[in-house]
Formats: sequence, C-alpha cells, structure tokens
Amino acid sequence: MCFGQTTMMIFRSIILWPGRAFITLFGVSASVGVLVMSYFMFDAVERLADSVFQQPNRQHVTLLLAQGQSERAVQDALALPGVLAAEGAYAIPVRALKGHRNRLTALQSHFPGAELARLVDDAGRIVTPPVEGVILPEMLARALGVDVGQILRLEMLAAPRTVLNLPVAGIIAQGMGQEAHIFAKALLAAMDSVPQVNMIHLAVQSDRMGDLNAAIKETPAIAGLMDWADVRNQFDVTLRENLLTMVSIYTLIGVLIAIGVVYNAARIQLSERSYELASLRILGFSRGEVGYVLVGEMMLLTALAIPLGWVMGYWLALGLVALAVFLASLASVLMVRRRLDRVDLATALKARD
Repeated sequence: MCFGQTTMMIFRSIILWPGRAFITLFGVSASVGVLVMSYFMFDAVERLADSVFQQPNRQHVTLLLAQGQSERAVQDALALPGVLAAEGAYAIPVRALKGHRNRLTALQSHFPGAELARLVDDAGRIVTPPVEGVILPEMLARALGVDVGQILRLEMLAAPRTVLNLPVAGIIAQGMGQEAHIFAKALLAAMDSVPQVNMIHLAVQSDRMGDLNAAIKETPAIAGLMDWADVRNQFDVTLRENLLTMVSIYTLIGVLIAIGVVYNAARIQLSERSYELASLRILGFSRGEVGYVLVGEMMLLTALAIPLGWVMGYWLALGLVALAVFLASLASVLMVRRRLDRVDLATALKARD
C-alpha cells in the first residue's frame, strides 16, 4: 500500500491550490454554521421557558378572584384540597402614559416574602420592588420613552379607576413580560385601600388536582383558575411546532450547502487531475489508493471546516439577535417618525411659548 505517497499528494494539492481549498473550507464551514445556528434555537427556547416558568412563576395554580378579598382569603385557600402553600397577589390593568406615548399593560403588586411568584430579571436575579415607585421592563420603558427618576402616569382600567403618578424606581432586563411592578403596600396606599388580594398563587400536590378543581367549582368567590402546567404545555407545543419547521428548513439548507460545495469541488478536482489520477493507475496504484487521493482531500478539508463551522454558527446566532434588535428599534423609531409628519407646527410653537 502506498498511502504515505498518496497522503503527500493530498497535501501537495492543497498547498499548490490554496484558493480552491479555502473556498471548499469556507463553504463546508458555512453549512456547519447554519446547522449550529438552527439547533442553537432549542437551547434558546429552553432558556426562555426557564426564565418564564421555572424562575419567576413557581406556583402550580393561580386562582383568579371575582373581586378583591381581604388577606384572610389566602388563609382560606390553604384549606383547599392538596394545597401546600398559598400567596396572595394583586394586579390591575392600567394604561401607562408618558407624554404622547401610552401602552396598555398591567400593574402587578408584590408582597414581601413571596416565594411562589417572584420578579426575576434575565440574569436570574430576584428583584425586590422598592417601597416607592414602579419597576419597568426595558422594552416597556423604551416604548414609553421613560427613564429612572421620571414620573409615569398610570390610569387604572378597573375599579377603583384611580390615576397614579409614580416615579420610575428602576428598569430591569426582562425579555418576557410587559407588566409594571410595584410594592404591594405602596399600591394599596396609593389607592387608599385596605390590604386585599385578587389573585392567589398555590403550590399543590400533583395527585390532588382533581379534588382541587372540584372544590373550586363550588366556590363562587373564585372566578377562574390558571393551571401553569397547562400553560407550559401550550407554550411548548406552540413553540416546538414552529421551531421544528424552522429547524428543518435550516437543516435542509445546511445539508444542501455541504452537498453542493463538496460535490462541485470534487468534480473540479476530478476534471483538473484526471490525467494525474489515470497516471497513478498506470504506475500500479490500486483503485482504492487513487480514490483515496480524491476522497481524502475532500474529507480532510471537511474535518478542518467543522470546528470553524462551530465558531461561525455561534457568531451567526449573535448576528441574528443583533439584527432582530436593530430592526425592532428601527421599526419603533419609524413609527414615531410618522407622527412627526402630522405635527401642527403652529400648535407646537404655541405650546413652547
């Protein structure tokens, strides 16, 4: 066997035609990068689900009350079948306004010592709302054009329909969720209301869910129930359907790129080196040894391209994230730009005076 000589011929071909080798290397790396980027989405979805369900919402069930109840309702909830822990919460729909900008959202209060439903940022840090002011997620703050220390107007869209003017105490990085957050006592004091809850978060034994549902149906004070396991299942099913379709498309693209690059490179090799390869057969080399010259070069370049493709896939994923943020920011500012065309110049100048 003369595989030592044929191996030297492979290296000689790469050294003599570096441009052709680089194009093959880059093409295969691109196909690997596309595949890495597409499969990276599975990890991103798992991270997203963890930031929505595992970290902030650790309750199994949330009871929605027909109207605000005293904190005694939390103690009564502990008597329901299978309930291990209960925490009260209060949330109300609001319209947040800053200048000419407004957004419909919810004002979510947080009681001290809450362990089931917590405010957690994207870094996994637990955020405790201050005694005064509200905490906003970055996207909501950006949409309203508000910064820390500025006053935000909150118009309640349900009873008691109070209008609050509160300072923005902090802005947190939070990819999911667009609610404003406030310390429970501060909200109730601003509403001039006694302590009350309109939601109760429960930790429940999994084998007692049937008994719990039966008891809730006989409790008129409870308007509804949110089973977080069902919410998680719907989240997973919806995302995975779309994700599998997207990943399948990217996988097909990556495979086609690899096939196209390697096939064309091999055809070019065969066309350019047919005389040389035929001469090897005349000199006594076997079919396997001659084929090794052609196949070995392609597989060597493929082996070198794979780790480069891993790095390329990582940067492609980061590039797509950056592009998505850039396009979202551009769309937001262009929406405001359209309002500029409708500004009444005379009215604007009078307002300045």
